[in-house]
Amino acid sequence: STAPWLEGDALYVGRRVKDDSERMVMVDAKTGEILREEATRKGYLGDLPRDLHDWEQVWRYEGSRPLVIDGTRYVAMGDLLSATDAKTGAPRWTVKRGDAAPMTSGWATPFIWDNGRRPEIVTIGRGRVVSYDLEGRELWRLRGMTQATPSPVAAEGLLYVGSGAQGDANRPLMAVRPGATGDISLTA
Repeated sequence: STAPWLEGDALYVGRRVKDDSERMVMVDAKTGEILREEATRKGYLGDLPRDLHDWEQVWRYEGSRPLVIDGTRYVAMGDLLSATDAKTGAPRWTVKRGDAAPMTSGWATPFIWDNGRRPEIVTIGRGRVVSYDLEGRELWRLRGMTQATPSPVAAEGLLYVGSGAQGDANRPLMAVRPGATGDISLTA
C-alpha cells in the first residue's frame, strides 16, 4: 500500500472505488477538490479507503510514499519502480525491480541518495537493494536482505541499508560507498 503524502498544496492518496479498482488521487489540500485520478495495478494498494472524506481511514494505512524531485514523481510498488510527471501524471518510465528470484518485491519508500557523485534512487525490498539513476537505469544491486525492509539512510558519505525483524537470526546492516556499480553483494 502507499501512504498519503503532501507536496505543496497537493495531497496524494490511494483509494478503492465502487468496482474495487484501485486509484491514485491528487487532491487540493486546501479545498478537498479532486484534481487528478489515475488507475494503478490491482492489488498493490492494499487497505485503501473507499471514501476520501473518511480522513481517519485515509491516514490509517502505511506503506511506501512516492518521492518528487524536479517535477518527477518516483513510486516503488511491489516489483516496479515508476517515474511520472508530478503535475500531469504522464508516464516517463517504469522498470521491474528484480528478476525471477524469490523475494524481489518491497514496500519501503525509495530513498534519494545525493552522494556528491550522482543522485541515486535506492529501493530496498525483500532479498535485495537496487539503485537506479534518475532515468531508471540500474546502477548497482546488493543481495542479502531479509523480509523486513526499512528505508535506507545516508550519513558521513555512506549509504546504510538494513533489514530484519525482532527475533530474526539474520538482520544485516551494510554500508555502500558512492560510485558503486554492478553486483556489490557480499560473498560468504
